[in-house]
Amino acid sequence: MAMCCNCKSTIRPSHCLKLYCPCFRVGRYCSQACSCNECQNLPEYHDRVKKEREEAKVRNPYAFSTKEGRPTGVKKKTGCNCKVRMCSHGRCKCYKAEVGCEAGECICLECQNVYGKRGDNVD
Repeated sequence: MAMCCNCKSTIRPSHCLKLYCPCFRVGRYCSQACSCNECQNLPEYHDRVKKEREEAKVRNPYAFSTKEGRPTGVKKKTGCNCKVRMCSHGRCKCYKAEVGCEAGECICLECQNVYGKRGDNVD
């Protein structure tokens, strides 16, 4: 079965040029089987697609590689990114997993995780 996407954002359209579009993420153009809106991941927009891919690779050199394609020791970010709820809500990855936040993995602000911080000496 051919891969197809369903990108339909109307507020800030991605034009299927972001990593959350499954076609773009694996390096394919969208096809007639896709049901996306305002799509620009098409051969006629080749220059724009190429530019977006290069920018994504600058932000993350492993953006288009599979887990097996990453060098040993390079892991996907697993920590939280809480800015408003201070890690005290179910949207926090660490809180949901019932673990403390870890300085090297999390980029949370004013952390108040009830499970503490991993690596801290909690008595």
